[in-house]
Amino acid sequence: MTKLLQDNETILKQNKIIVQSDDDAVNKWFIKDELKTIPQQKANKRTLFIFPFKLWLYAASANKRENKFRWWMKNKVGEAPVIFDSTLVYPSKLLLENYYQNKGYFFTEVNTSIKTKRRRTTVTYNIKPNKAFKFRTVIFPYNTEVEQIAHDKMGGTLLKRGTNYDIATIKNERQRIADNVNDAGYYHFTKDYVFF
Repeated sequence: MTKLLQDNETILKQNKIIVQSDDDAVNKWFIKDELKTIPQQKANKRTLFIFPFKLWLYAASANKRENKFRWWMKNKVGEAPVIFDSTLVYPSKLLLENYYQNKGYFFTEVNTSIKTKRRRTTVTYNIKPNKAFKFRTVIFPYNTEVEQIAHDKMGGTLLKRGTNYDIATIKNERQRIADNVNDAGYYHFTKDYVFF
């Protein structure tokens, strides 16, 4: 497969994501498929997580004289090698940090390392989450009519004292408040008017 590469190119073999935390809950929570989708460059897909079968089909078809069948194998069934691009590592690091920040783990540290062996590159993202920030107090002001509507419906709030700060929960809460205000007759009120 490496025969298809130019002199200065390597194949991205794997993005390795390691979460280091003393808190078992953090380790269980963040060892997810979701983390694997964050790096901007993904390695070739593997069959049964072992062998890059589609890449093998591409390479086998590319090395021979092309006919209709080989063209179909190469372009429709096969998968071109993912050439490692070092410029995508730093943006991927920032995206991982942002992901943790959105989940309430501010000041999370993400370190990267790149190892190349036999023209195959592995990028390791070593993540050290900080302690999660939690909601301490949830207050609904009621100075205006619209605020009074939100205050009266605060029993259904998604923001609970002691739960982790989570940007997705905050977005859902903004929508919940906007829906309640709309139901009270303020039809042009949107979640963009709700601030935390």
